[in-house]
Amino acid sequence: MIIEFIGIPGSGKTFISKQLEKYLKDNLSNKVKIFNSHDLVIKVKNDGKINNIIKLIPLLLNLSFLKLFKNIILRQGNISSNLYLFKIFLIRLLMYKKINEISKNNKEFIFILEEGWAHFSIALLRKKIENMNTSILDQYFKYLNDVVKYFIEDNYYIFIDSCTSENYIRIENRSKGWPGSLGNESKKKKEKFLNESNNFYKYLKSYYEFNGISTCIDNTKFKNSYSSDFKLVIDNYIN
Repeated sequence: MIIEFIGIPGSGKTFISKQLEKYLKDNLSNKVKIFNSHDLVIKVKNDGKINNIIKLIPLLLNLSFLKLFKNIILRQGNISSNLYLFKIFLIRLLMYKKINEISKNNKEFIFILEEGWAHFSIALLRKKIENMNTSILDQYFKYLNDVVKYFIEDNYYIFIDSCTSENYIRIENRSKGWPGSLGNESKKKKEKFLNESNNFYKYLKSYYEFNGISTCIDNTKFKNSYSSDFKLVIDNYIN
């Protein structure tokens, strides 16, 4: 089982995903083994660059991979930001391949991803929001499924609602700052980025709500506890 968090930068994905991991470990005892995004990245790095390149080479013959590559490289934006996004895309691919390897013969695993493929679509497609329709997202997930056997019905999605003005302050104050090269941009461009991301986030949320495979956490203000939200994950899906 994969639990993906979806939210715009500054929404609290990392913090809440860590809280969920602790909650599941405390409440599921030894029933399942839990991996987070960091665990998967470490496993990918431990495979070594050569082995990872070998895993990726066959994708050069995969038409869906090439179409995704084209969409990333030719998206609106400067070449450096597009290359940065493509690097994230490749790391994400290797993470999901690792998930497939780990869970191949044993389904008693939970993978908690603070940013998965659904979240990646915000970065890739957010500037197309004015012409967005379900067929674009359907195609995007079809391409992913062709590349890494990404089955939407096997996943559970946690959306995090947030406030862009509050998010701006959070990002400015956090140690890792803004994603990519946004830290060097003006306040106006940063705000535009958050607003574009939030508009697409809302569309993406409605897309998943229609399919009935998600839940939502209101994090416009940080909470002391998310236990009631996490209980829904167990009650609605894990059990």
